Amino acid sequence: MSGKLRVVAGLSRKGTRIFMAKRLAGGPDANRWELPGGKVDFGESDRDALKRELFEELGVNARIGTFVGNACHGNIELFVYEAFWDDAANGRQGQATGWYTLKQIQGMDVPASD
Repeated sequence: MSGKLRVVAGLSRKGTRIFMAKRLAGGPDANRWELPGGKVDFGESDRDALKRELFEELGVNARIGTFVGNACHGNIELFVYEAFWDDAANGRQGQATGWYTLKQIQGMDVPASD
């Protein structure tokens, strides 16, 4: 076991905009913007974990597409997949969400792993 935390995130695009969600206050990287997703539970595939996390966080029934890339930062291994959904995505847990251009995202406070 590597001791690293395996995390998945969904890259959802609408034209030239990318969906981002703001982390809730009180946790690690609180109030920072990120691609939505979360921790992969033991015995869970990346795609199953991402589908579950997107439903829990956003209330969407997502289709998980191709693997986009990965990054490591500290004890976090982040794996990014395309994610598609038809439903309106809002933060179910009260977090802010939205569709942003790359230029806008470059000016946002995002975790180093993203």
